[in-house]
Amino acid sequence: MAFNEATKNHQGGGVKDSDTRFTPRIYATNVEMCSFASMKKYMEKTNKGSYNLFQQPKRTITPNDKTWYTTRPVGERTLNDMMKTISTEAG
Repeated sequence: MAFNEATKNHQGGGVKDSDTRFTPRIYATNVEMCSFASMKKYMEKTNKGSYNLFQQPKRTITPNDKTWYTTRPVGERTLNDMMKTISTEAG
């Protein structure tokens, strides 16, 4: 998305949540670490019985399992720690 920080946080800038001119998009790049393919796979394996985007993984799975996640959401602390790790590893 091409918003400045003020617009992103709705601090002026005039962009509303209902403004459809700025719909975020993700495109397939056909590379090994394609973000579109990763997101598609994740969404295919989430538990359809839950509306949470980040769900707790099942204890055991196989690649052929239809669902890899439970209906329980990932906790706030887990998300916080995960984002710290991702940020640190990404530099």
